[in-house]
Amino acid sequence: MAEIKERPSQMLAFLAPKIQKARKVSLEKFLQMERKPNGFKYEWNDGYIGKRKKIKVEERFIIDNIVRKFLIT
Repeated sequence: MAEIKERPSQMLAFLAPKIQKARKVSLEKFLQMERKPNGFKYEWNDGYIGKRKKIKVEERFIIDNIVRKFLIT
């Protein structure tokens, strides 16, 4: 059998949110930015803007189902 040579943290790396390179901007400028519907979500964190991919429609459906089942229990 093949051995797994990756560490557990590396094996679960796909679960971590993918954050692209951040740029430094003031909060006022961030709030005034024009956002286009391009599939990304922007976050302001201590002067830096982070860019993440938005959740896909299919993934949202799965999450909604899990939450609904959890609330029933």
